[in-house]
Amino acid sequence: MTKNHYCRMAAVMLALLLGLLTTAGCSKQEEVVSSTVSQGDTAQADAPLAKMISTKYETPDTVVSAFNVIDYGADPTGQKDCTSAIKDALIEAGMAGGGTVWMPVGTYLVSGSFSIPKQVTLRGDWNDPAAADFNGEHGTVLLLKVPSLDREDRGTFMLAESSGIEGLTFYYPEQDIKNVKPYPFTVFASAGKLKNVRNCTFINAYRGIGTAADPHEMLMIKNVRATFLKTGVFINNSSDVGTVDGLSISPAYWAKAGQGMNTATAAEITAWCKVNEGAGMMITDAEQQQYYNISVEGMHYGIYLPCRNTRFMGAGSFYRLRTPDCVYGVYAEKGKNPAGNTNVDDRWGYNIANSSIEGSKGSVINDSAGKIKLSGVTLKGITRGGVDLNSHKADLSNYYVNTNRVTKSTGSYFAQLNEGATEAQIQQTLDKAGQAGGGTVYLSAGKYEIAGTLKVPANVELKGVSDTSQRQATGTALYCRQSGKSEVGRVDFEKPLVLLNGDNAGISGIHLLYDENVMSINEESTYQFYSYAIKGKGKGVYCIDCCISGATHGVDFTDCDAHVITNLIATAIHNTMTVSGKNGLIANCLQNATVMYYTGVLATNPHNMFDHFFNPIGRKTVRYITVKGAENLQIINCFIYGGNTMLTAEGAKNLLAVNVGADNLGDPGTGVMYTFNGGSATVINSMRYNGDPLKNNGCALKIYNRMAINFPDEEDVK
Repeated sequence: MTKNHYCRMAAVMLALLLGLLTTAGCSKQEEVVSSTVSQGDTAQADAPLAKMISTKYETPDTVVSAFNVIDYGADPTGQKDCTSAIKDALIEAGMAGGGTVWMPVGTYLVSGSFSIPKQVTLRGDWNDPAAADFNGEHGTVLLLKVPSLDREDRGTFMLAESSGIEGLTFYYPEQDIKNVKPYPFTVFASAGKLKNVRNCTFINAYRGIGTAADPHEMLMIKNVRATFLKTGVFINNSSDVGTVDGLSISPAYWAKAGQGMNTATAAEITAWCKVNEGAGMMITDAEQQQYYNISVEGMHYGIYLPCRNTRFMGAGSFYRLRTPDCVYGVYAEKGKNPAGNTNVDDRWGYNIANSSIEGSKGSVINDSAGKIKLSGVTLKGITRGGVDLNSHKADLSNYYVNTNRVTKSTGSYFAQLNEGATEAQIQQTLDKAGQAGGGTVYLSAGKYEIAGTLKVPANVELKGVSDTSQRQATGTALYCRQSGKSEVGRVDFEKPLVLLNGDNAGISGIHLLYDENVMSINEESTYQFYSYAIKGKGKGVYCIDCCISGATHGVDFTDCDAHVITNLIATAIHNTMTVSGKNGLIANCLQNATVMYYTGVLATNPHNMFDHFFNPIGRKTVRYITVKGAENLQIINCFIYGGNTMLTAEGAKNLLAVNVGADNLGDPGTGVMYTFNGGSATVINSMRYNGDPLKNNGCALKIYNRMAINFPDEEDVK
């Protein structure tokens, strides 16, 4: 361990001896330093002391970190190589079980590559260059003086499972538009589950975000701004399912990067990218991926679907895609390999809706055997091949989803508890935060057993170590020790594992694990019934970056106006999400029983899940999203595998669902994609593997751009 690590140990021990909670005054860029406050900390006295960060630039969430690269010797002036310092911080965060490695505003020179461990996020202070008030300052900038290699099978930052990159700006100081150098990907997701890239700028990357040829699941990208020269985002052999929510590619991000960035003109960048067949997104072998709010400007290909000899082919949904000044807006190659496969699945294909696609040589060119289906799409340039234009002139312009909601406490109270803290100690700390007017209670990585209900007061957040989506029972995990019931009728639904008990109460970065239930689930359905894992009572309650494994009921936000559920990865046996109230949001979520396997306590493997769970249980019991009279609820980029119903809505008003999918609901008569009773709803971009398409009893319903496997021509519902 480093000298700085031992210094932090001493700070923790001193705080424990004094029993104090200290807060230092700080400027906008400094950190709020807080000690641990629970006797339970003595069970793991060497846990790193976390701090709540006061960022220079606004963030939608609370930032907490126990690992600041400056403490490891990183130089924020750009003069000294920081490779070793950043690696040391990442290693210690991984050894601690996860957390955020913080990089304050500054310029950091690096010359090597990095591995981001499980449950670790490398995070900086990001100033969005697409914001109207952007002032030319980028925040945390990494100068990448790395070897020039023309390879697409590696990256400078390698992501492990349930890890992430956030808030960083990447710049290659040795790149020159007059003498372009090839580089591997800046960020690379290798085989495994769930990798995250959020709120990042790539000023002049040759290759941006890439994925391995080996099977992997759930690459999740949100709010990326970039000038890419060769390949922006490469999604390869990806399944179950990845999302891109906010991707803007333009020559302007390099052309207007500011002094010291060896800028080129937008015209020079565009000319190079077009001549050298640069692709904004290259997608091969991607199962039912979901893409929202994507703009690719000045490239040869906006969306490039090349044919390679791959495992699956490809299918998915695009909503709000724009391709200004491209040679080809969307281009799908003809099959080349001996098996005759293409990169668009010949059983269905891709949905594109509410988009503007242009290309000087073609707007949408589909030479594959699959279909590209358009709705509410403006085209500039010829189309060719399997392109369905039947509803492309529909007006969908008013259907917009704001996925960038603010989810954090406005209070200043901060407290940290470590593994060994009891349920009573956690509750006592939550109560103190509520009495102080709000704040954050941070649980370090570890196992916490909960036999009752943790009550999170108004304006208080219960926060774990993960700043990004997660799918493993590492990091911060609450283990349910409530008494299960033999039948659902005996469950007290007013006693969830976590109760968000007031306006703006929230939970983030935590795994809620019903390990005893997971171990008992088998073909005979011997599981126990429990209340909801998370229940909300109040306006603006939120659940962010959480994972739920083995619960019979997941999240209940009934009668909660302005609720937010994002990046929830779950296995719930009966109801995953139940919501009502006004103006709620559910975004970028997944239900799949394989989540139980990845907790490490299920005595089977993902290949046995059909016999173990999907067929005997999931397809009979799992209702993914249940809406009870909600108004103006928005659902986007959500997917279920192996359940009974994707969406059930009772009397919902102005419900909007975009980019929703289901796989293995079962044969017709077993599962159903949608059930609507009364109210009004609009669904855009719907993909269904099997099961019945729809049950509608009196709902004023519109469905645009729906596909089912082997039935790509399913008609719109109006």
